[in-house]
Amino acid sequence: MATRSFRRSPWPSTTAACSLYRGPEAGETAAGASSSCQRQAASHCLARRSHTLHDRETIVWAFGIVDLDGPWGWRTTAARVWWTEILPKLRDFESMTWAEIMRAAGGRARGNNSHFVEVRNLTGLAKARLAEIRQDDVSELFSLRLSATVRIYGIRDRRALKLLWYDPYHGSNARAVHPVRRR
Repeated sequence: MATRSFRRSPWPSTTAACSLYRGPEAGETAAGASSSCQRQAASHCLARRSHTLHDRETIVWAFGIVDLDGPWGWRTTAARVWWTEILPKLRDFESMTWAEIMRAAGGRARGNNSHFVEVRNLTGLAKARLAEIRQDDVSELFSLRLSATVRIYGIRDRRALKLLWYDPYHGSNARAVHPVRRR
């Protein structure tokens, strides 16, 4: 039996899972992968490809889903902090592309400062809050580093980051959105 060759996708592969799925138009997957694995790989790859297509664009902000209440709600942010710490950083990020933001030299010997975090790895309180505000249909959030202990979390939609939470507790696993693994 002849083996079928895969068409080359116009998008670069961004994760190992993407090697299982070769293109939305082809619907082809690598031989031997289970159907649930194929569906997960396809879904994951399409989301990643959507991000990749907009990585050369500068970031923009969207405030439609911002969480005003809750443990990381924006109402708890003092006006002084907004004007002196948050807004200047957001303005600086606006001159950067998504690729530049994600390439930023990063904390802890490897990785970068701003990155995607999988919802399944969030604290229980964060997952419960996502469900409460009806944003629990996403698989990942984007963590934007403002300082060593401050993060902004949002949902990336093409070139926009839909701002969700202000987390001044990064590093305090009891209060943070995403726990920090200690080395």
